[in-house]
Amino acid sequence: MVATFKLQQDRMDNAFQILGEFRKTIRQMQQRFMQARVIRGRGERMLQALMIRFISNNTVQLSKIVALYNGVQALMSGQISHFILPHFTLVDVLNHVQRHLDETQPHTVHSS
Repeated sequence: MVATFKLQQDRMDNAFQILGEFRKTIRQMQQRFMQARVIRGRGERMLQALMIRFISNNTVQLSKIVALYNGVQALMSGQISHFILPHFTLVDVLNHVQRHLDETQPHTVHSS
């Protein structure tokens, strides 16, 4: 009877030891999931910040392009006199714009 009790107790100790290992493994998995979630959250925030910065920069660039386009359209339609600036200044500005486009947008084609 004592031997049977000892054997049963050893089996229960083994079962508790196995359950303890599972508990440790589950805790470790939970900790890993939480760490991954924190890391992923940082990555998502960084990605969102980059996207917002990109959109903001593009919005500023787009507003500059719209202002330039509207200015050229007003000049071409005669709403603004080109005589307020000397001819060489207008040529320099147009050349500067063309150089800037050649450097930043080499895939665009311009007509001469």
